[in-house]
Amino acid sequence: DVSPAALDVAAAMISALETIDRAARNAMVTELDDRTSEVTEYILQQQEQLGDDIQDLLVDISGDLHIDVIRSLQLMSMTILADEHGGTDPFAVLEYALDPDSTDDVLLVNLDSAGDVHSVTSAD
Repeated sequence: DVSPAALDVAAAMISALETIDRAARNAMVTELDDRTSEVTEYILQQQEQLGDDIQDLLVDISGDLHIDVIRSLQLMSMTILADEHGGTDPFAVLEYALDPDSTDDVLLVNLDSAGDVHSVTSAD
């Protein structure tokens, strides 16, 4: 059973999706400081797999490939786990992909019920 409070939080998150997306991308940028982070590993993996073709998937080229990849990630889905309201597990999961046809190569941004980023992981 899902509580009315959880449904209210889910509705608020959906209404604020643009703001939540921005916060998720900012969290990914913060992860770039750690060479062993899931975000850094994801970007390196995409570079290796795509080679020069990665440029074709970028929507904005600033000269900083890592930032350009994060800007170019497409939000593929948002899963709301309403039964996790108030718990320690993620309440919502955003799925991002650089190439929408490559469903295995995604980054997952886990959010708590306050809409704050809990963690960023890869689908592996």
